[in-house]
Amino acid sequence: MPLLGTMFTGTFTTARVIGKAKLEGEWMLNQLVIRPDASLFLSSETAAGYTVRDAMGNPVAIAGFTTKTLDLSGGARIERPVTLQSGLEFIPQVGFRLGISGSGANLALGDPHGSALIGFELAGDHWRFATSVEAALWASSLKTATWKGSFSGRF
Repeated sequence: MPLLGTMFTGTFTTARVIGKAKLEGEWMLNQLVIRPDASLFLSSETAAGYTVRDAMGNPVAIAGFTTKTLDLSGGARIERPVTLQSGLEFIPQVGFRLGISGSGANLALGDPHGSALIGFELAGDHWRFATSVEAALWASSLKTATWKGSFSGRF
């Protein structure tokens, strides 16, 4: 049994194709802005079998594989811009997303997932700050939390 830190050398070949499509919209309802979207993600990877060797020259065979991933999802983000007394623009945001995905050699869809987002933007004459937190839950028990932030301005 190899010990942790054992060096292995070798090469392998792989073929990978990744595609993503996203359709976004914007609906204005008085001061409320609704941004719906739908997305499709598809990837396929095939790696040939290969052999690596440890520092002593012992061969270790690694089996090849093919895996595919498909994800279909849709959701919306809702915003309502507010101009503060200071003249800054404050834009609170809430959003949701629902989808279904599948992976493996057969690509059977069967892993539903959903997420919720909350965030805001604050903008002045020549700058913009944005931040959001998103929590996601997958039926396969994968749970994620994502924080995003950005600052932009004219200098």
